[in-house]
Order: sequence, then structure tokens, then C-alpha cells
Amino acid sequence: MNSILTLSPHHRVFGLFAIYAFSANNIYLRLPELQTHFNINDATLGLCLLGAPVGTIFALTFGARPLQSINIRLAIMIFTPFLAASFAASILSSNPILFALLLIPVGILIGSLELLLNLEADRVEYAMGRKIMNRAHAFWSFGFFGAGIFGSLMGYYQISPQLHLGLVIPICLLINTVLLWNFKPAAHRPSTDTSKPPLFAFPNKRIFILIGITASAMLLEGVNQTWATIYMNDVFGAAPLLTGAAIVCFSLSQAMTRYFVDGLVDRTSSQFVGKTLIFMLFIGTTMIAVS
Repeated sequence: MNSILTLSPHHRVFGLFAIYAFSANNIYLRLPELQTHFNINDATLGLCLLGAPVGTIFALTFGARPLQSINIRLAIMIFTPFLAASFAASILSSNPILFALLLIPVGILIGSLELLLNLEADRVEYAMGRKIMNRAHAFWSFGFFGAGIFGSLMGYYQISPQLHLGLVIPICLLINTVLLWNFKPAAHRPSTDTSKPPLFAFPNKRIFILIGITASAMLLEGVNQTWATIYMNDVFGAAPLLTGAAIVCFSLSQAMTRYFVDGLVDRTSSQFVGKTLIFMLFIGTTMIAVS
């Protein structure tokens, strides 16, 4: 049994990113039905969904230090299936206000898993001596792709959102347990800096520039993740199996780009790849706007 479940460190990280994305993104395939269930308009739904990013920002801002001192294997083993369970619990809400409030702890779990998994990926990358971070995030996109397929099928077979998200829990629990079997966290990166890190580090000028460059991509990723199914349903009247087509296509193209982009950067330059992708983003956004 132990030999069957023995995985290389980077393959284990890839799998953990994928199942984390699967647990976090199934709900977006059922937003049209949740909107009908709560009898709310698009603006109110958008306000409700702010609960998750509020929790995520809190975890990313204040969670780094406490998360570094806990058992990473135990934390991931608990947080990933608990994230799926929290999403399932949130849609049992009797009103949209409670739904929004229940999404705050969901966001805290998302932020915590982001910190833990990226920290482990960074340490594995250092230990291996080659880049794996982009491919790790490619498997997050593959997990998103899997959620799109699974959610579309659940809608096609008229499985209720409550049962759909309930089924995600045992799937995540099983796969997460397999991936964490015999898991040993990677060693810390060596550092000569002995100073105590501040509780809050204000971003410097270079970080602000990076934020400005990537903001458009992150904004459109969030828009697609949150509103694509509603757009397909309301504008095109797509059948349930096709409602998630936008998410499926987006996540697959994102996954393939992330998986192969390191080789492209090595053959050209990061500036060339970045400018090309931003231009493609502009063209794609324009085509969607006029479609």
C-alpha cells in the first residue's frame, strides 16, 4: 500500500493544488440556480459573493505567521475537505445575508490553503533546483477544469446544488487523503536573515508595479469564475450542460498556458511573453464585449 501511494514531492504538490481548486470552484457552476433560490438580482448576488474575498484577504494578510508554526500536513488534510463542506453548508442558508456571512470562513480557508500550498511549492522548487510554481498553478487550473466538467454534468442530470456540493466533500476527502499519505513537508529555505518579520509588510514600489500589470488578468479571471455561468444562462439561454462551457474552456486554456509557459519564457523573455499575453487578453476581452 505504501509503495502504491508514494509520490514524488512535486507530483504531490500538483495533486494538492488540483483537488484544492476542485473543492473551491464547484459552487460557481450553480450560481444561476442559487440566484433563483434566493430570489435576488445580479447586484445583490455580487454583494453576497464578497464574503469569500473578504475572508481571503484577512487570511492572506494576517495568516502567514501563525500558519508557519502549524503542522502543514494536518492543516491541508483538514482545510481542503472542510472548504468543500463550508461551501456546501453556505448554500443551505435561508436568506442571502446568511449566505454572505457563511462565505467569510470559506474565504479564510481559501487564503490559508493558498499560503500553505504556495509555501510548500516554493520549498519543493528550491529543493529540486528547477521551476515548478507555474506548473503547480497549472494543476490548480486543471482542478478548476474538473470542477467545470463535474458541475456541468450535475446540472445536466438535474442534481440539486445542495446534493452536488455535498458529493464534492467525500471526493475531496478521499483524494486529499491519498495525496497526503506518507507526506513529508519539504525543508525550509535556508536564510541568513535573523530579524523578526513585521506583522504587516507594506508593499514596495516594485510590488505595486507588478500588481498594476497583473490586475487586469486577475480581474478577468474573477469575472469569468463568478459570472460566466450566469452570462451563459441569461444572455444565451444555454442548456445546463453548456452553461459551464465558458468556465471549462477558460480553465483548460489557462492550465495549458501555465504548464508550458516556462519553456516559452526560457526561449524568449519574460517581458516578451508578458506583453504578448496582455495583448491577447485585450483582444479576447474586446471580442467578448462585442459578442
